[in-house]
Amino acid sequence: MSPSVEVIESNSPGHLNGSNGVSSKAKNAQKSADGDTVRDGHSLPSLAPYDVLSTALPLPNPTLSTGFWWREAGPLMDALLSKANYPPHAHYKYLLLFHVHIVPLLGPRPLLENSTQVSPAMAPWRSFLTDDYSPFEPSWNVNGNAHSHSTVRLGVEPIGFDAGTVTDPFNQTAVTQFMHSRAAVEMGAELGLFEHFRADLFVPHGLSSAVKNLLPDGEHATQSFMAFDFDECRVTAKAYFFPILKALLTGRSTTSVISDAVLRLAYECETWGHQAIAALSILEAWLAGLDGAAKAEMLSVDCVHNAESRVKIYVRVPHTALRKVKEAYCLGGRLNGENTAEGMKLLDELWRTVFLVNDEDAELPQNNHRTAGTIFNFELRPGKWFPEPKVYLPVRHYCDNDMQIGE
Repeated sequence: MSPSVEVIESNSPGHLNGSNGVSSKAKNAQKSADGDTVRDGHSLPSLAPYDVLSTALPLPNPTLSTGFWWREAGPLMDALLSKANYPPHAHYKYLLLFHVHIVPLLGPRPLLENSTQVSPAMAPWRSFLTDDYSPFEPSWNVNGNAHSHSTVRLGVEPIGFDAGTVTDPFNQTAVTQFMHSRAAVEMGAELGLFEHFRADLFVPHGLSSAVKNLLPDGEHATQSFMAFDFDECRVTAKAYFFPILKALLTGRSTTSVISDAVLRLAYECETWGHQAIAALSILEAWLAGLDGAAKAEMLSVDCVHNAESRVKIYVRVPHTALRKVKEAYCLGGRLNGENTAEGMKLLDELWRTVFLVNDEDAELPQNNHRTAGTIFNFELRPGKWFPEPKVYLPVRHYCDNDMQIGE
């Protein structure tokens, strides 16, 4: 698998537009004499889908919070679906699913940082999904093939109204309830793989206090989040799990915790079997040679039938020198097929172009942020003997601005 570049557009909560989830423009919609809904002199077909849904649909409860998230996130989703050229029926379908099923998952609206500006950093639960703690991260996957359909994607950390309290100290309830709901079915989510990894990676409620006492200052406590690919014909749901809390509880490394969960899947499910064990062993051998410098941070699964799913293990390395990044990409030479060679060539070109470097042994400028460094995912598939690599270019921490990245 070659490295991929995703165009990421995100929106942090900002100024509020209206009072109950309807934009100020949509609230001005009126009935004309012939019964057609009009706004600013235009007929219904000229309204943006966001304005149509804002006018036609009631907000899910509780409206104080869902109204905030719909106002802040709805227009962005509307714009992304439009720019990605979704046909009208798919545009309305996915924006409707977002309104009905996703908006209620975003939890309480953030508190006011000052008299006019809201801040996710002031929210009762700080999501690790984004660097500004927002539980909502849309992205746009742009395929280089002009004949291919680009895909709008959405990452969400479901947040319960008891998240961070003694009732739900690690925000485990909301995502579990969602995955067991009709909404998950309508969003295309199968339960099996989610439940497998939830059983191994979530912290039992009775042991929460012990884990909180072990959590280092500045470390996140997010256990899970969801992602949805709005493909042309269907929604693909994904579940993400963080092993940090279970590792603290058991005194093991995050790599060990994730490996044990994957091995249990391979032993219990014939679909994964020997090939998954072999692919995992290759990844483990590389990690073992780094003396703890690289850490397994996260695991994800496609919430579909086992035969169609993937397990991705996300590894963060502290290095940003191109030579070391390429060594990690091929797992120290353990991956040496044609696809890996092609990916290495593209990685070399992209890295030099984006980060303006010539010396492949030079580290990028020092950055001590929790999410600094370079992150990879290594994908395991049923029937595949080797993991497939993907590297994420860390533009967030090592580029000056969006203009530099775009150029």
